[in-house]
Amino acid sequence: MQDDSRSEPTTRRTERGRRALRAINRTLMVPIFRLRLGWLVANPLSGYIMVLKTIGRRSGQARYAPLNYAILGDYVYCAAGWGAASHWYRNLVAHPQVEC
Repeated sequence: MQDDSRSEPTTRRTERGRRALRAINRTLMVPIFRLRLGWLVANPLSGYIMVLKTIGRRSGQARYAPLNYAILGDYVYCAAGWGAASHWYRNLVAHPQVEC
């Protein structure tokens, strides 16, 4: 029996993964941090997480994205898991004013 997930185009699987992560972030991660319970999920073992508030590049509405980050010296670094295609990154480029 053939595994259907292997025959599915990579872009379709990637898009399904992105949608799943977006749903998890919207329904679980962002509310946890907004309730100030982030310490339950962010620690040295699982990594540090911040919630970045950006302005939607098309909608103009506030958008929240949980991101892993690292502090090195005087700088805070975070990485876009989907590269320049990340929604939060594209919002940041359009409207550089953010809140953490």
